[in-house]
Order: sequence, then C-alpha cells, then structure tokens
Amino acid sequence: MAQRKKIPLLVLFGSLAALGMILFTLGAYKGGTETFLGPMVFLMYLIPVACGIIAALTERRRRSGRLEFQTALRLIFGIMVVAMAVQTLFTWLLVHVFDPGFGRALAPVVLAKMEAAWRRFGMPEADIQKNIAAARAEDAFAFGSMLFGLARDYLLGFLVSLILAVTIKRKNPSGETHK
Repeated sequence: MAQRKKIPLLVLFGSLAALGMILFTLGAYKGGTETFLGPMVFLMYLIPVACGIIAALTERRRRSGRLEFQTALRLIFGIMVVAMAVQTLFTWLLVHVFDPGFGRALAPVVLAKMEAAWRRFGMPEADIQKNIAAARAEDAFAFGSMLFGLARDYLLGFLVSLILAVTIKRKNPSGETHK
C-alpha cells in the first residue's frame, strides 16, 4: 500500500489562515469603506494566531508531546508570514485591480481618520493641515506603503510568535532532538 504524503503543517495552516484573512477582508469590503478601515478589521489577525497555535499543538502531538522552541517558533511565525503576505497582496489587488473605485473611495476616509487621530493626540492645527496636505498627495494603499505595513505586522507577529512558542514548547527530557 502506498504511503500518503503529508502536507507540511506550515503550508496547510498558513493556507487556511490566509483564506480566513481573505474572507474577513471580503466581509469588510462588503461592509463599505468605514467597515473596511474600522477597528473590527484588526480581529482578522487572530486568525493566523489561532492557526499557529493549533499547528504547534498538532506538531507537539505528532512528536509524542515534545516540541522544541525553535520548531514551534518557525511553525507559528511561518504561518503568520504566509497569511499576512497573501492578505496584503489580496488587499492591494482589491483596491487597485478588482475595484479601483473602492480604492479611491477609501482615500477621504483614511484622511478623516488620520485627522481625528492627530486631534486626539493634541497636534497643533498648523501641523495637522500640513500633514493632511502631504497625505493627500500619497496613496495610502500604494504597494510600498502596504509593504511597510506588512513589515510592521511581521515585527509584531514575531513578538507574538515568540510568546506563543515559549508557551507551547516542551523539551525532550533526554535532551535528544526529534526531526
């Protein structure tokens, strides 16, 4: 009988997390510009976190209850990297290729949210006006801006992955590594 080939957990759960994030993004898109840029959208980042936890626990079970820190970190962070990269690419495609009109409709909402945030932080009115004028000249969803946001997400994702890997790992009492 032929042996079934197992799909690597990183690929399986990374794909599931990416699909979940894309579906979440589509739901926000259907809700309009305010929903798309609203605070609830940040809940989508729980999807790769949950997939990373499930994948690490599955790998630990496959290894008879043992999972090294490096393996757990590689798995959890790898899932986050895959999911966030696919979601960022999908969002860029959504606002520039699939529905550029929606992308244009996001610009005034982004400016309004930026202005409200600057007012909350107590920025002087002259600086607010100067920053708004500069922001009008830029596309908040340009590929470079989105890559910068992706890098920020990777940094935060790595910190979350570190915490999760420390929590989930279980050392092999004999000291030998399991590959």
